This record gives sequence, structure tokens and C-alpha cells, in this order.
Amino acid sequence: MKFLAILSFSIFFTFSMATAEVVVPDDYEVLDGNEVSYVYAKEYEKFLPAIKFYQQKVIDGYENEFGFALDDKLRVGLASSNNQISNAFSTQIPLNMQLLYGAGAVDIDYFCSSSWINSLLLHETAHNFQLNPKENFLSRTGHKLFGNNPIAFLGLFPIFPIPNLTESSFILEGNAVMNESRFGNGGRLFSGYALAEVVALAKAGEITPQLMYNSTLNFPYSERFYLVGGFFQKFLVEHYGIKKVNGYFKRYATQAFPFFTNSVFKEQFGETFEVLLSQFAKEMRQNHKEAKTLKSKPIAKSQIFIPLNSDKKEIYTLISDRKSAPKLLKIDRKTALLTETTDDYIVGKVFKVRGAYYTQTSSKISPVKVKMGLFDHNGLLKKDTEGKVIQGYMANRKEVYFDIKSSLERPQVYVDGEFYTQSSSSVHVDKNDLYYFKQEVKNVHFSKTEQHSTLLWDIMVLYAILIAEGLSIL
Repeated sequence: MKFLAILSFSIFFTFSMATAEVVVPDDYEVLDGNEVSYVYAKEYEKFLPAIKFYQQKVIDGYENEFGFALDDKLRVGLASSNNQISNAFSTQIPLNMQLLYGAGAVDIDYFCSSSWINSLLLHETAHNFQLNPKENFLSRTGHKLFGNNPIAFLGLFPIFPIPNLTESSFILEGNAVMNESRFGNGGRLFSGYALAEVVALAKAGEITPQLMYNSTLNFPYSERFYLVGGFFQKFLVEHYGIKKVNGYFKRYATQAFPFFTNSVFKEQFGETFEVLLSQFAKEMRQNHKEAKTLKSKPIAKSQIFIPLNSDKKEIYTLISDRKSAPKLLKIDRKTALLTETTDDYIVGKVFKVRGAYYTQTSSKISPVKVKMGLFDHNGLLKKDTEGKVIQGYMANRKEVYFDIKSSLERPQVYVDGEFYTQSSSSVHVDKNDLYYFKQEVKNVHFSKTEQHSTLLWDIMVLYAILIAEGLSIL
């Protein structure tokens, strides 16, 4: 293979799973600036000064590292709490913009982040810079003539006004994950779960150009773009420095016909993409050669990752082959009897409340509301859980949860309706005791290029692994 090519321009839609979501009508305000304008839900007005300040720091830093300034105003949307989605997206079409959703508290352990909104600003703004450059005459001309279109034609002659749209999600999402993990705010590169997945794939020989660069139906599906891609970008930074890595996108945009990744890698790093990916996989195997796969007899297999939960009688979770409805898996503590039942549960962590099973997730509950809460096997919201990320129930039945509306920055823990504390992790509820972690380290200066870790983050990673594997409840 002499070069890697993408022949489909639908790649644009892979920037985020949230692209299928919409913003429901609500009370929004507009704050227009010279470089950045904000459309934000009025309820989040108190957060806006901090968001503006941090966003400007991000833009200033990225201008230096990516090697250019954005050629169009950045438009930032902050959706109201009637859009309780743990996601965000960035696009150049039809404008240079990003849309941020505020329900990231549900995924605090997955993102290993001390501030959800800062993680979004780092990640999505990286996408805006990746896609913005037009470093060749045809793209600049096409942009002037046709605006922000993925492809345009002069007769039968194709023009690519936004050339970097053709780059793979493995490069784009991986780079954004790397950038989200650099500044003392945490990020997915601090996740024990993410590292374990990448190491396992490397040891299995599954980190290949074909499986990483292309869209496939292979496990772990699109997650490999983010996690394997993120660690690959970290590998590049360690060997070539952040300016070289972020500067790749300016060089890629010099192509009038932007299909060639290997040649651009060769120009930027001195080696092709295929060679560097192979070196990365080899380094992951060597650095983690002591990592061993647990040798035991599996009792069930699943193509989705849902943490275990339990009570005194049984352990339970959801499993799925991703082809049919998920199954509720239950293991009796005394007899070890395993049962599986198929029902219409929305995928999420399972909770058992007074004998009934629910999943913690978000779903549309009306034409104008997407809400977090506990949903039953019919997809109906349990009363009094709207807007909550349930963590568990104490021995006295007091409900422990994150309040989504106030958790834009970090999870706000409530117990039985009363504010309890802020947290930097999920909360493990053990009878009348609550276990959680806090990140007290302040953000480092933006000019730092190396990753920053603390003992607290190492403990958080261990905690996330324990919760993910169910060890803390067995």
C-alpha cells in the first residue's frame, strides 16, 4: 500500500455521535464577539465568563501549535438542560461552529476529567482547527466560490473547499483526544479502561492501518478512533513534539486533492503513517509486556461495555451482541445461577429499585425534552429521577445522585435532595458510606506540552477499573 485514501465524504458525520441530535427550543441568549460568538441557554449565564476566558486561552494556544488563525468566526452553542446528552460536536458546515451538551457527569469515569465543559472546549476546538485550514489555491478558491461545502464541481472538475474533511476519524478524533488530555484537566488518556483496551489490541495484532484508518464492523467499533487514535497521537507527541503533531493538519490541507496520508506523514514526520503506526503498536506491546489477560472461564460475552451493579441477592448488568435488543444478565450470589432475559431496555448501568430493574441513561421524554434518569424496560422514565444521574441508594433508601442541571463543570453530588459535595468521579454507595475522588490540582499553563499526572489521577484510574470490572461489589 503506497498511500491511504478515503473515497467517501460522509466522514464529516463521524466527528461525533451527537450529530444526529438536535437542540430543542428554549430560552437562549446571544453574545457576539469579533472572534467568537456564543448562543447559550440563559440558565448557564453564570458559567459564560469562565467559558469565554478558557475558550480564548485554548484558541490562543492552538493558533501557535496548529500554525494558523481560524479564517472564520467561531460560533459556539451551549444547549440548555432540556438537552441532557453527554456529547458535543464540531463542524465547518455551514459555518465554523461547535455545539456543546452539558450532561457529561454520567461519563465522569470514562472521560477522567475534572471539568466537563473544559474537556469539550479542548476537544471540539481542536476539531475546528483541524478542519479550518485551506493551504492550496483550489481549496481557497473553492471556498470563496462555494462556501463551506465538502466538495464542489466546476463542470466535472472536483474542488475541495474544506480539504481536511477527507482525513480519517482515526487521525481527527485521536488528535482531539490527545489535546483534551494535556492540560491538567484529565482526559481519556488517563483512563485505565482506555489503556487496557489499546494494550489488548496491540498484543492481539489488531492495530493495523486497515482496522484503524477505515470504518469497519470490527470490535471495538468507532471507539478505536478515539482511544487507539488518542494514544497514537500521544506517541507522536513524545517523539516529535506538539507543534509537529498539531501542525500536521496545515500540511495535509496543502493537498488540492486531499487523499494522501502516507505521503503527508512522510513529509511531516519523516516516516509514513503505516510505519509509525507499526512502531506505536510495537512500543505499546513492549512497554506493557507484563500485562496479562485474566485466565478464567467466561460466563457471558457482550459487545457493549456496561459496569456491573448488585444488591445482597444478585449481580446484574446489560449485555448485547449489538445486533438485537440487549439482555438483562443476572447472577444469583448464593447459587451462581445465571439468567438472561431480553427486553427493551435503553443501554445504561442497571439499577434495581424495590425489585424492579431500570437503566441509568438519557432519552427523549417529550417532543422538547431529552432527560437523564432511570428508565424501565418499556423506556419510560421513573418518577422523580428526571435530571439525575443516579449513583445508588443508601441503607435508609436515601437517593445519591448527580444533579445534571448544576453539573456543567463537574458533578454536583446530592443526597436525598440536599447538596452534599462536588466530585471528580462516580460515587460508590456502600450502605451509609460514600466513596468518591476529587481532583484538587489546578490546571497547568497552556504552553505545557507534556502530559501531567498526579497520584490522585492514578487512584481515580484504579477506582474506575474496579467499578468497571465489578470488583468493588463482589
